[in-house]
Amino acid sequence: MEHISREATGDEPAVDFNPETGQLQLTGESYPEYPGIFYTPLIKWAEQFITTKPEKIELFIHLRYFNTSSSKCLIDLLEILEEYAETGGHVTVFWHYDQGDVDALEAGKDLDEDIQLHFVFEEVK
Repeated sequence: MEHISREATGDEPAVDFNPETGQLQLTGESYPEYPGIFYTPLIKWAEQFITTKPEKIELFIHLRYFNTSSSKCLIDLLEILEEYAETGGHVTVFWHYDQGDVDALEAGKDLDEDIQLHFVFEEVK
């Protein structure tokens, strides 16, 4: 599998999906004009990656801002990982949020309620 690594742009987060470590990272802000164009390759990558039956998957999310369209794409990604976890795969979501950013924390907690994955919340200073 290919390692996906992209720098953040003004409206797209940095991406680092590493098949060797099982670590997937999204960092920055996410409000692309066409979120499907940005997220579809990442979602397809995750679908393919889980077929390799990795020992563990760790998804690190530190989005300072994301719009509603990005939220839907994040849910699609999380649901793929949720399906993998339901078959016995080990998946952990590390939800990072800036110190004092209650909105980002609440967004993560809302996802935690909807998606049956193990979430770890970490405040970043």
